[in-house]
Amino acid sequence: MIAHFASVGQDFFYSQYLAIMSAYRVHNIDKVIVWTTEIPLRNPYWKRIEEIAEIRRVDVPYIPGIKRFPLVQQRSIMSDWMRWHALYEYGGLYLDLDTLSVRDITELLGDKDVCVGMENPNDYTWLGSHTIVAKPKSEVIKHAWDFMMSYRRSFRWGMTAPGALADAYKKYGAERMRVLPYEVTSAYSPQGMAEWFNEDAVLPEESRVIHFWGSVHRREVENISPSWVRKSRCPYAVAVKRVLDESEWDIMPDHTYWHVDFQFGVRTGTWDTEIIRHVDKYYVSHGLAIREGDVVVDIGAHIGGFALYACELADEVHAYEPAPDNFRYLRFNIELNEVDNVYPYQLAVMDKSGEFELMQTRSANTGGYSITLENMPNACDDRNGTYEPVVVEATTLTDIVNRLGEIDFLKMDIEGAEYAVLLSTPADVLKRIRTIALETHNPALNGGLMEHLAGAGFDVRYYPDLIPECKELGIMHAVRTGEN
Repeated sequence: MIAHFASVGQDFFYSQYLAIMSAYRVHNIDKVIVWTTEIPLRNPYWKRIEEIAEIRRVDVPYIPGIKRFPLVQQRSIMSDWMRWHALYEYGGLYLDLDTLSVRDITELLGDKDVCVGMENPNDYTWLGSHTIVAKPKSEVIKHAWDFMMSYRRSFRWGMTAPGALADAYKKYGAERMRVLPYEVTSAYSPQGMAEWFNEDAVLPEESRVIHFWGSVHRREVENISPSWVRKSRCPYAVAVKRVLDESEWDIMPDHTYWHVDFQFGVRTGTWDTEIIRHVDKYYVSHGLAIREGDVVVDIGAHIGGFALYACELADEVHAYEPAPDNFRYLRFNIELNEVDNVYPYQLAVMDKSGEFELMQTRSANTGGYSITLENMPNACDDRNGTYEPVVVEATTLTDIVNRLGEIDFLKMDIEGAEYAVLLSTPADVLKRIRTIALETHNPALNGGLMEHLAGAGFDVRYYPDLIPECKELGIMHAVRTGEN
């Protein structure tokens, strides 16, 4: 029997790794297939999955009515299409990526065509599409798939999966379908899913699959990490430790790299180690230093090289990084080093708040993602114009200063956006910053930026030769007059 999963987009979280790994260990299956619309960005969890699963990229056809939903729900509907395609063509077990397998469920199919759970007690109008066992070429699955593709009555959310299964049950009933009590796959109803993360709750004995509605409990999902699993006694964490060996859930990135007093999880085939190695050379050279008790802001934090360097002396470090994969590594490295004074924010910083398109390169330069490519005449790496956009949220430097009151040391490396950010920040706000150290990316714009900072009361100096590999890049230091 095959276990199927569907992945849409470039994100791949630790909890999704656990969903696949637990299914691989628990159920009576011969193979795991992950159906995906695009291969996720470099990620240590995904790499582990590639070792045990077959990855099949698929082009999902147009689905009527999908455009009226937000992007996150569009992705869910695309997953529904892959769900029906996989089950009809191959049969087997389908599991959503916001599940965790506890005990084998495939044995419950018996002589039926399809086996599913309930979302709510005794509710046959909304069946649990997150966990389905089916025979190949099943008429029941084909009915649900056809229902999804032909549904027109306002295309209500959920009709592509739970509603489609319920409609199939109306036609085929208990003769062809086994509907399990909700305790088996949804021991807590949708309204009580947070119990899976309640430290005082107990793992129900009837549970074979945990479904925790990741789209609803996104904060809890983002907090799931190896160290959290180790410490937590909630039902979800208990189940992880029950079904997986410690070596399977307590995982590290590709390898680790020590710099000064800190250990970093880094990605093979990238510039991660090079970027970490040069943070002190670029930003705290020529007399610039972080002082004991400083409030430090790191804009363009990457995976934490400067933030962790700064946290030894600073009282607090506020680290901003918009790129999803970089941000996961930033959080991982903060946790790995057990520091408690670095605060990560998955945000870009721009001249205005809102959504922006961050252009991510597939090159080795994981620090080279940019919102303002027009300000980078020479990217100085091997990206060759191959970019992939991702929409990110942004805040402003003014908002950050107003929230913190004052900033003692501002480090900025944001791939050409430094001009928009600093030139849009009023002088009265800049005057509440003691020291600025930034990487610049366009010599033609540096004069105007230096003039703006000088007008706000800074002694500004520019060092064009600190990065000899790329003549377009430079380092600019701005220190409030009289602070040296």
